[in-house]
Amino acid sequence: MADTEISNLVELSGASLADGDPIAIVDASASETKKITAKNFLQSGVSLIDDGSIPAAKVASVGTSQLDATSVTSTELATDAVTTAKIQDSAVTNAKVASGIDGAKLSNSSVAANKLGTVTDRGLIKQAGVLVTPTASLREQLQASVLIRKGTSPEQLQFRRLICQLRQLAQLVVSASAARPV
Repeated sequence: MADTEISNLVELSGASLADGDPIAIVDASASETKKITAKNFLQSGVSLIDDGSIPAAKVASVGTSQLDATSVTSTELATDAVTTAKIQDSAVTNAKVASGIDGAKLSNSSVAANKLGTVTDRGLIKQAGVLVTPTASLREQLQASVLIRKGTSPEQLQFRRLICQLRQLAQLVVSASAARPV
């Protein structure tokens, strides 16, 4: 067998190739024939492939079950490579929208009324179950906002807020007194 040329050896089918099978290789730097395992040949050989030299058609059949979960990261993806159509339903969770959605990203009527949640009556007075008028606190806040626009001084605004708080306290005292049995 030592006198047999490599081209005259029996061919090993690809299905029978094992990772430890030796492959004869000529080491050009040492001018001699050496051996390398099939596994080392492939692993070392891949690092020698020029970037962009493998046609996409040769790797198109790689499925998600053949990729490691961390093999494709954001650095491998081109800007805008993932389109809306390619995102699975329910794949984007609240946790993935960490800072919320900018209002500029919403168009008119893009959020249905039933998705807005319950609107509370905070700051409004109910009469017969209908929200009709703002409370004194809300009214004072609205007036303060108008006064700021008219150039009212910070001291005047602070005084108005203090008066508003005193009125609210007085309303609470009156309500508590009325609720107490005589």
